[in-house]
Amino acid sequence: MPTVRMTKNGESIYVANSQVAQHERLGWSPESENQTGVVLRRTVVLSDEEIKALPTTPVEIVPAPEAGKFIVPILTILSIQGAYENPYTNMNAAGVLELQLADSAVTVQGLLLNNEDASWNTLDSFFASNGSVFGSVPYRQTFIQGYGNLPDVYDRVYQLVNQAVNLVFNNLSSGDLEDGDAANTLTVTVFYAVIDL
Repeated sequence: MPTVRMTKNGESIYVANSQVAQHERLGWSPESENQTGVVLRRTVVLSDEEIKALPTTPVEIVPAPEAGKFIVPILTILSIQGAYENPYTNMNAAGVLELQLADSAVTVQGLLLNNEDASWNTLDSFFASNGSVFGSVPYRQTFIQGYGNLPDVYDRVYQLVNQAVNLVFNNLSSGDLEDGDAANTLTVTVFYAVIDL
């Protein structure tokens, strides 16, 4: 069973991955977010102002790993809470919410998108519903496979190394979101692995 070393006040213990969240609530911290071979978890809570600024100000969700390592998201869970008398506006009809690598802007996990033909708009629906929860597994493998020729495979892999993972709202040229409510929060939890190159 994979274990995580956790520390608190100079003491350390080993706990099963399934017990990490419980121990974090008790003040224990994972010793390293660069452990390989285990599933790690990071949770970030965004305020209403941070939500509105996402199109121009990405938010770091997972910090950059040690040299020679890269982060592979496994599952992302989004939860939005707050008062929705004033929904967010200025959301582009082709907007996309995704996880990207900080420096190379390679998308490693698509999350929510709007569809220009308006047949379905999951991004609009998510941000318009109090208490919405959404889970996503990676839909893109291009960062591993490349586009079918060998040089691109290597280029893509090297673009992953030593980079943080950011939450990015690609609102095209529409700018930041508007309206919303000061009580709104967006909780982003990413389960991921750190891989040695």
